[in-house]
Amino acid sequence: MKKLLLMSAILALSLSATANAGAILQATNVSTNMGEWSSSWLANNAINQSGLSTGYTSGVTDFDTYTASATAQVTSGDTWFSSPGLSSGNFDLDLGSVNTIGSMALWNESQGIGQGVNSFNLFSDINSSFSSATLLGSFNAFEGSIFAQIFNFVETEAQFIRLEILSNHGASCCTGIMEIAFEEGSSVSEVPVPAAVWLMGSGLLGLMGFNRKAKKLAA
Repeated sequence: MKKLLLMSAILALSLSATANAGAILQATNVSTNMGEWSSSWLANNAINQSGLSTGYTSGVTDFDTYTASATAQVTSGDTWFSSPGLSSGNFDLDLGSVNTIGSMALWNESQGIGQGVNSFNLFSDINSSFSSATLLGSFNAFEGSIFAQIFNFVETEAQFIRLEILSNHGASCCTGIMEIAFEEGSSVSEVPVPAAVWLMGSGLLGLMGFNRKAKKLAA
């Protein structure tokens, strides 16, 4: 019984040291070779939270909870639109430093029919030139919804993310995005061995040893 209690205590301590980060991350900078429709529809609109129903704190707010409820506000000044006639190209985001990420949230452009991002490839890199880029996946986004679409991929360490936009949903005028954010990857930390040894040596294990001696004396 004592052995079971000991193992349960150690397991509980180990589990308490295991944490899934899961916070939402905001890009600090953005650039694109698709241009910007005008000074009202800048690429920065896709990362500055201006198009969202509620704000978040990057690195703190829980990603899953936030993206389940936050919606895109359908106001033209809070969206990025490409230069006229462009439906494909690169949309690059800078996280400001190297982070482990595992998901991307996209609030697609939903004001005009056909303007939202459709098919795209997602790349990550630690270099802004994307000279050593990793393909995170090929995806399709739907349009017409004010809710976030979540795209999951194998966790990766990156500072720079590239949406290689392959097509929109058919509009000839432009391509648009309301907002983009990312999710921190899981972070698992194990209980240090010295701490476990201290626990057993000074507490429960000592008690077990005392009980063994008591049993021998009683015999």
